[in-house]
Amino acid sequence: MSQPRVYTSCVTRDGRAFVIREAVISDAMQLVAHVQGILAEPQWSITEAVEFQVTAQQEEEWIAGFQKRLHNILLVADFGTPIILRLLAR
Repeated sequence: MSQPRVYTSCVTRDGRAFVIREAVISDAMQLVAHVQGILAEPQWSITEAVEFQVTAQQEEEWIAGFQKRLHNILLVADFGTPIILRLLAR
């Protein structure tokens, strides 16, 4: 598997390093979990958690379809997957 393209590295105000990179299919489960976490806090969304029924497989298919279309980019903020930790160590 090729490494995702990293666009920039950043540091939060409290000193945590992260990178902005292209999303990859293996991000699917974390993306679903992230959305579920946001929806669990109803003050931040008009959508209720029970309305979000996307599976990791559906998310994988969405990411794969997104990657195939020209002139599209799907970015994620990555706070420490093993790939990113190796890149930041360089």
